[in-house]
Order: sequence, then structure tokens, then C-alpha cells
Amino acid sequence: NMPFNDRYRFTEALMYYAFNHPGNVYHTRGDSVDFTRPFKSADDLNGQFVQWDSTVTIDDPNNPGSFITAPIKFEKTIADIYAIRFYEDWYYDPKTMMMTKIVHGVSLILITQDYNGNPLLRDAGIYIKTD
Repeated sequence: NMPFNDRYRFTEALMYYAFNHPGNVYHTRGDSVDFTRPFKSADDLNGQFVQWDSTVTIDDPNNPGSFITAPIKFEKTIADIYAIRFYEDWYYDPKTMMMTKIVHGVSLILITQDYNGNPLLRDAGIYIKTD
């Protein structure tokens, strides 16, 4: 529930860290993190923000009257990060009646659109280790 400007500044710092420390960033699938697959480089990580769609058919510029399937590249930016999922453990101390938590990492939820232009949320597929 962060205002956009605060969320943007936070995610900008988070992504700066991730791109400069790709070995601390891991692939995810749903809610599970694959700690055996860290990203190898900033370029590898950047690939998570690029999608290709090859379902568009256009007129072939080299052969008018025939059609070809053309790939379209969709790039996501920091502004497309809609939410941050925290992976954390909570602890309760019955003696002090205090609760504490440890944040182990975060993952990002991107806002995108379906083929009809409706908003669609999707996991960015990355986990950024913070501890």
C-alpha cells in the first residue's frame, strides 16, 4: 500500500542492488524459490523484464500480399512493479510479549495487460535475497 513515488524509489534501490549483485537473486516459480539457480549476470536478470510474443501476423514487407508472423518485444520497467512480496519469519517472545520479524528476501509482482487490455498481475520470476 505504498504511494507510487515511495514504491518507485524503494524498487529503484532494490533493483540497483539486484543488478549489482545478481548472485543474490534467484529464479522463482510461484511461491517457491529455486536457490540452486542464481542469476549469472545483470543481463541474465534483465531478461526477466523482457517478453516476446510471436502471435502477431503482418504483411511481409519483402513479399507484399503474403503474411508472416512477427515477434513483438515487450519490456517492463521499474514503473511496472506493482507490488512487493516479502518472505519473512515472525517470532513471538512470551516473556516480553514482543513480536519481531526477519525479512529474508522479496519478490516482485508486475502489472501487465492481457490480450484484451485488461490489467493482469504476474510474478516477475525473481527473488532478491536480503539477509
